[in-house]
Amino acid sequence: MKINVRIFSRQNQLLLIVMLLFIQKAAFTQEHISFGALTFNIEVLSDLTSYTVTERGWKSLSGYNDADTIFSANEIIDRESGEVIRGRIEVWFNYSEDWSLKNQHGRFSFDVRAHVPELIRTIRVTINNLPQGELMTVRSVEDLTVNGTDASFSTMGAQISGLKVHDKWLSIGSREYPVPYWTANMTANKNDVQLIFNTSLRRVDGRKWFNTNAYHLEWYSSLDDLADDHRKNVIELKQAVVPFEERTDVAEWVKDIRLWVILSGRAWKISQPDSTGSFMRHNYAQMKQRLIEMARYFDPHKTAIYVTGWDSYYDCTTPAYKPDPEMGGEEGWRDFVNTAHEMGYHLVLHFDAWVVSFSQPEYWDVVDGSWVSYNPRFGHGSFEQMHTTNFTSLDYEPWRKIFLDRIDDAVQKYGADGVHMDQTHHLYYLGWSDSDHFDNRRGFYRTMMAIKQKYPQFVLQFELPNEASLSLTQIGENPTAHTGWEVPDDKGMLPLLFKKLYMPYIRIVAHLNTSGPHGESGTVFKAVSQQVADDRLEYMRRNDYIPTLKLADWRIDISLEKVQQYFDAALEFDERIESGQLDFNYRGD
Repeated sequence: MKINVRIFSRQNQLLLIVMLLFIQKAAFTQEHISFGALTFNIEVLSDLTSYTVTERGWKSLSGYNDADTIFSANEIIDRESGEVIRGRIEVWFNYSEDWSLKNQHGRFSFDVRAHVPELIRTIRVTINNLPQGELMTVRSVEDLTVNGTDASFSTMGAQISGLKVHDKWLSIGSREYPVPYWTANMTANKNDVQLIFNTSLRRVDGRKWFNTNAYHLEWYSSLDDLADDHRKNVIELKQAVVPFEERTDVAEWVKDIRLWVILSGRAWKISQPDSTGSFMRHNYAQMKQRLIEMARYFDPHKTAIYVTGWDSYYDCTTPAYKPDPEMGGEEGWRDFVNTAHEMGYHLVLHFDAWVVSFSQPEYWDVVDGSWVSYNPRFGHGSFEQMHTTNFTSLDYEPWRKIFLDRIDDAVQKYGADGVHMDQTHHLYYLGWSDSDHFDNRRGFYRTMMAIKQKYPQFVLQFELPNEASLSLTQIGENPTAHTGWEVPDDKGMLPLLFKKLYMPYIRIVAHLNTSGPHGESGTVFKAVSQQVADDRLEYMRRNDYIPTLKLADWRIDISLEKVQQYFDAALEFDERIESGQLDFNYRGD
């Protein structure tokens, strides 16, 4: 077996040769690969079958093209038919001479290459014998020292997670851009941890050969070192993202925002009316009055107003995106906008780049760009309260043109300083946005980049921050306590990995599903207790969100103490930033 021996000490050379001899011996006789105290099993999944290596196992090849070691399957079997097929499965490894699970040193990476008779959907890699520890992702912290504990993460969040083993951190993930789509599942066994990677191929790219991204496992002495390395070599180098205060696409007024207000217009058009018999939460005249009321308590120049349901029923009439006659029409809207801008407020309007309403004439212009979701919960439309829309791909040029025209209208006709982009996570989750005809990622990036090119400092606020969108957005909308999307301790802290990877580059506001001082939650205004509402505000404070006040009904009296606490939080947030107490770097574990 030929290996690439770099400048190693004589002792390290002997140790490496012994290890590789062991790898070579195991590889010829087993269905799995043994490497660096880990074992690897490979499976290639198609729509109707899967392919894997027979008991004849693997053969080792001489490394080339910067690969230190290559394993190639001796024989591949179709699991559905049981037949041996013509094809190829290879695993390419790179590693440092000091890689060691036991001593917690070094690094290695691998990728899988396959060519099989059917179109490839996923390549699955199962890795056994990882050490137990505490797993930190950008969404949760899980104790993988308890037998039977499961954890999962994917590139819907970030490309990396950190496994803390004693006082060291093992980084697990990839370092690509554009960010690939893969999922990872980890299970703690009695003495070790199993890791399963599923790297998925977009249906529009259907082909019988596929090369996964490179997966990396590397030891670090601290979470700071792990996060700093990924930020420097992936986020900043590959995405060309710079810290928030230095970003040229962040307007000065955005840097000064200390209060984010969600102002509800009309709620979802659901099958049964709410208790009042009306879905109108604020009309334009009432929105204008809100601006005047709020200015008594906090500086409008440091306040952004995110308006939902401004264009009729929330998310049910897209892509109308124009003032609703029943809310006050064009005249009422202009009066609201002019008042906002004269007072110093900035307006962010709700948009959804994915859905088109059956009721709108544009639907028939873009129906060929629509697809049925693969998630049964969603059916043909978006959420179950909204059976009025169909998913449509921005990769379909007629829809992209219509959407960009609506953005122009929002800026030039309706006075928007920014837009909220709903459901941006569809871009990265193939279970929702996969299509046989369109590359939704390509369409989304083209659209967002076209907006940024035409309106360089226009705010693009995205639902659910993730690594893949950091170069596109300036503000991320993230859940708060009691939403089910965060750390198990609902009242606790965001995972440090979230803060270290994202918050140097963007600012965070509370998700629309949060509750306001009235104890109502979400866009369908489900009642929650005042305690839950208070917990959510405390969660914002603890985790350095821009304090987010949700005004979901015109009947809310903002002079009450339960509303005033949001203005107090904004004042505290402002003081912490201006004094230098809060710098968003989050150094230290």
